[in-house]
Order: sequence, then structure tokens, then C-alpha cells
Amino acid sequence: MLSIKKYYVYFGYGSNMSAEGMASKGLHPFNDFRVILKDHRLAFNLAVGSLADPSFANVVPDPGHEVHGIAIVFDEPDILKLDKLEGVYERLGIAF
Repeated sequence: MLSIKKYYVYFGYGSNMSAEGMASKGLHPFNDFRVILKDHRLAFNLAVGSLADPSFANVVPDPGHEVHGIAIVFDEPDILKLDKLEGVYERLGIAF
């Protein structure tokens, strides 16, 4: 029987742009590419309740702005693992 594998493209910015950082989380990306996410900007609006890190960076829609980052290709097991590790973020689909 033919098995079809699903792949996901994850937009990484900040510390999630590091291949070493992904490997330290037990993730195994297939590839990555430099990208610019148009009509979005960085915002520090995700409260985490820590004195060391009062909030996390987030990407929010904002016409005319852009965020530089990395498009990272993961298989389904790794994207699900990343969802658990990142916890506070909501994964959204975008057309490109």
C-alpha cells in the first residue's frame, strides 16, 4: 500500500531560526529557506507569567510590514512535537 507522508512549512523567527536549537529540541527538519512574511510584524503580546520573560514574541497581521525568518520543512510527527513544545502559539495556515 502506498503511504503518503505529510509535510508542513513552519515559519521560524528569533531563536527558532537556529538549526542547533531545533536539534536540541529533538526535531529533524528536512530543509529550510530564508523568507520574508509580508503584511505581518513582530509583537511582544503573549504573556507567559514569568519575571524573566514577561512575554514572548509573536507574529501578527499588519499591512505594509514584514518579518524576516526561516521557512522550515517538517514531517507530521515533528510539527506535532513542535506544537507541544511551543505551547502558547496558535498554528495558522497561510497561502504563499
